[in-house]
Amino acid sequence: MADGALDDALDELYGVDPSEFVAARKRLSASLRRAGDKDAAKDLQAARRPSTSAWALNQVARRQPQLVESLLDASRALFAAQTRGSNKPDVLRDAIREHREAIDATADAALSVLGDRSNDRFRGEIVSTLRAVSTDEAVSEQIRLGRIVREASASGFPDAAGLTLVPDLRAPKPKVSHRAKPPKGATRADVDPAGSAAADHEVAEAARAREEKRRADLALKEAARRDAAAAEVEVDRAQARVDELQDALETARRELRTARERSRKAKSTLRDMR
Repeated sequence: MADGALDDALDELYGVDPSEFVAARKRLSASLRRAGDKDAAKDLQAARRPSTSAWALNQVARRQPQLVESLLDASRALFAAQTRGSNKPDVLRDAIREHREAIDATADAALSVLGDRSNDRFRGEIVSTLRAVSTDEAVSEQIRLGRIVREASASGFPDAAGLTLVPDLRAPKPKVSHRAKPPKGATRADVDPAGSAAADHEVAEAARAREEKRRADLALKEAARRDAAAAEVEVDRAQARVDELQDALETARRELRTARERSRKAKSTLRDMR
């Protein structure tokens, strides 16, 4: 397979407006087939049309690649701050701020591409995808190439269990009230047995509540993931059906033109014979 020819065709294909995607795919696929590269033509024909928000991000990657690189640099800096600088709140806070600014700048550029078509829904899809760009190598490669197909969502940095894209910073320690110091060697239970037991119970209840919330959030996220995957399958099926019907319509139109031409010639011949 001539990978260069296929890449060039894909670059051109994902640069066109989504409304022109099917026609461009057919034209480019036919061109590859005429050039004798049937495998490339088949691969190109399987390329999926991008959603509107994905298309806008693809155009940003082509027109302003520095925004994408800045986002990826900010993502790497945030990852480093989360994994190696958690004991330095200022470093982590700055990394979070720079990452958010990089996402906002790229999102604004994508909405500018959409122009009058931009709205809150598209912005939400774009920001969600940019967060996924920060955490998913496959999505990162797609945006570098300008070939994102569907909006994506982030679930945290890969290979770093427990880390979130924008973590909560440590809360400041509460001020200690000026109470009389307990006798030397006395424990908390010795000073206030009831208060100690109550505090331990509160800590345990809070931990149990956090765990229950975490499990509930995971269950909701998994359900949403399954729903999204099922919806994506339906989208693909519907798109394949649309493409099939469009191909059939083009074939029918060609047959109609041929039949009309034959009819015209037959009528002309009949008139000449009179």
